[in-house]
Amino acid sequence: MGHSNWKVCLEIGLNHIGSYALLEKMIKSNGIAELGVAVTVQIKEEEFYKTNEKFRLSVDEHRKFIDLCRELKIPCGLALGPLSDLSVLKDGGLEPDFLKTLSVSSNNLDFMNQVYAHYSCPKYVSIGLSDISYIKHNILPLMDDEDELIHTCLSHDSADQNLGDIRLIEKLGVPVCYGLHATDHELIFTAIGAGANKIFCYIGEKSFDLPDYHHALDMTEIAGYVERTAKCYSSLGCSSEGSKSSKIDFIK
Repeated sequence: MGHSNWKVCLEIGLNHIGSYALLEKMIKSNGIAELGVAVTVQIKEEEFYKTNEKFRLSVDEHRKFIDLCRELKIPCGLALGPLSDLSVLKDGGLEPDFLKTLSVSSNNLDFMNQVYAHYSCPKYVSIGLSDISYIKHNILPLMDDEDELIHTCLSHDSADQNLGDIRLIEKLGVPVCYGLHATDHELIFTAIGAGANKIFCYIGEKSFDLPDYHHALDMTEIAGYVERTAKCYSSLGCSSEGSKSSKIDFIK
């Protein structure tokens, strides 16, 4: 199993555009293994592929993705739409280090019960379509100790992100991450200051026409954002002695 002390998850989503060769290149050619991040790919519900077959990867290709990440020691996950039958993935040998449920999936209790029945790995539950009452009464009773929520807003507009809700949701007693859908990628750093435990952001080769284009980081931007994210988390440390610089004595 991949280690769990990562702070950034790079979400390829469907931005492999149905090509395992592109997916492999995205992972191997951009130094992702050296960044200390996790990676996910997305598997949508069966209905989606009836009109979007070009985005489909086979179960074997998803298993190759997991094997590749294990070889490179990259924690890997599957981001799931509300599939009608998860046994297809389980029987196909898909055993990721963690799962993420998309917002539409988290709002489907039949699907969520399937997830917890089939998989014991950590789960990251997107709550972009859920209110506090639904989370408290339907999601929290399912969650295990390693599971976390993901605050996200299915809007590209910065003003819609409601990052203050991270602290509100934290009061439910579980860690809260942030999933970036805004086109202003600098909101990652605001979210960290607002209390996000981890960051989920889409990535892609933006020279292509991608399904998750506008809010994705281009492959050339990843290293810089991951480095700055690490610095943000590092800056949140505190000392029992108070703050100290080379010019100022301890502030009590």
